[in-house]
Amino acid sequence: MTVRPDDDRLHRQLETALEIADDDRIRYHLREALQLRLVANEPREQGIDR
Repeated sequence: MTVRPDDDRLHRQLETALEIADDDRIRYHLREALQLRLVANEPREQGIDR
């Protein structure tokens, strides 16, 4: 599996933002963004292009 540096950096930024977010609504949307990224990256990790 090859992770592009931009993907890895964005993932780390989302995780950091989630850790420091005070508002529950902000946390919800950050978790949603992380989940969408994980789902979007699954086919790439399996060698399937969308």
